[in-house]
Amino acid sequence: MNPFEALPYYRWHWRDYRANRKVQRMTYIERGLYRELLDECWAEGFIPDDLDALAEVCACPKQILRDCWPALRACFVEASPGTLINPRMDRERTTKDAERAVKAIAGARRGCSRAASSEAEAKQVLPITEQVLSNCQIAVAGARAGAVAEQASCAEPCGSTPAPPVIALPLNDGSQFPISQQLLSEWSSLFPAVQVMQQLRNMRAWLDANPTRRKTKSGIKRFIVGWLSKEQDNPNPKPGRNTAYGPGTNTGSARTQRNRAALNAVKQRNQERFGSTEGPDRGDGDGNG
Repeated sequence: MNPFEALPYYRWHWRDYRANRKVQRMTYIERGLYRELLDECWAEGFIPDDLDALAEVCACPKQILRDCWPALRACFVEASPGTLINPRMDRERTTKDAERAVKAIAGARRGCSRAASSEAEAKQVLPITEQVLSNCQIAVAGARAGAVAEQASCAEPCGSTPAPPVIALPLNDGSQFPISQQLLSEWSSLFPAVQVMQQLRNMRAWLDANPTRRKTKSGIKRFIVGWLSKEQDNPNPKPGRNTAYGPGTNTGSARTQRNRAALNAVKQRNQERFGSTEGPDRGDGDGNG
């Protein structure tokens, strides 16, 4: 569901790695664990701030990880409560996602020019393609919306009464994840073709019906954003989808739009060649009336 799933490789700056003072002070065990945590950070976008979970990720005894943790923790910063990131790794991932988005836009533009047989058809298809391509950036923006909202909530004056959540989603530990009005507004602006509140109700019903597939506190936002991103690009109208943006806003993938444009072009040429096939007198189908 996420268009920016982690690539199976990433750039390794070996010279910077070897020159880093923090790395130079590490033992060989700490360096090996550090590389394992960097791989996990690239694959998942973060590592959990939990030694038991990290010991399982690194496949090492918990006591060894606890002994090495002070040196390893210095290489990571807190992104949100319970999650850690490596700043250099996060910048590399953001840069790579931006490059992939640019390539996706360029490729779709080329596809539109091939599918459109005339300038008028190109103008008809291009706005739809632009909407589809904008969804490529929604997942990245949506994945960070939760962290931004949490940082904003931490800035509230002490003693202030927080607003009640609009809805809460059950987690795998039995607790509830509250959705604030601020998060609801943020997601509604990022996913304009989706009735976010209704989709949140659908998520709650699905999580209630599938207790073994409930998410962790650190993974629930990724689940929500992935769900909304899929609904944003869903060509089939369903309850909970906002149709106020017109039929041309979310009518399928770029490939679907190219196919429809080509089909319309063929119909137009047939009408120009054989005349209109609409109306009560349709002829025998061979073009002779």
